[in-house]
Amino acid sequence: MHKIEWVWHIQNWIINLQWEIQSQTLSELKNILQDIRLQLVNEANKYLWYPSHWYKWPDKWIDENWFDCSGFITYILNKFWLSKSDIRHTNEYFDNYGINIHRWSIQAWDLIFFSKDWLVPKHIWILISDTEYIHAPGKANTFIEIQKIQDQIIEKDTPWKIYTHNPIWFKRLVLELNSDKFWFNNTDNKRRGKIV
Repeated sequence: MHKIEWVWHIQNWIINLQWEIQSQTLSELKNILQDIRLQLVNEANKYLWYPSHWYKWPDKWIDENWFDCSGFITYILNKFWLSKSDIRHTNEYFDNYGINIHRWSIQAWDLIFFSKDWLVPKHIWILISDTEYIHAPGKANTFIEIQKIQDQIIEKDTPWKIYTHNPIWFKRLVLELNSDKFWFNNTDNKRRGKIV
């Protein structure tokens, strides 16, 4: 074997070895994330029939006495150190948390969003399966409950209508990496730093 062929062979072997190590680590992280999702769903289920209330202030309705819809999400995420200090309201989760996913790939612990006014995301729920969710209804005299996902037409009729059907969106909880350890081909694509 010529020296050039030998160098090429060694370089390919190193690249394959690095990819194998990287894939195993990525697989382990995905397993950890799957375990976290299951724990989150189990934790959320512990709060069935706890009282719910409408959203009033960012620092209210975020404890075991009362939950609004996004307060419930924030409370559960806090238990697993997954919350972000600047995210509390449904709009903030919609704009700045997780990654967007298609309806047909949803799974437990994905977030599901609804609009009450055809224009802005106003309600957030936690999927506990691909057909059911748990949520704090965010109204007086209501309780945390489990319901089935049902498509609903948003009745308002206006030329400025953005959303026509509920649910309007789905997002997936991700682990965000601060290093470029899992970036591939030297890309700076931010999504490469997220483990789905």
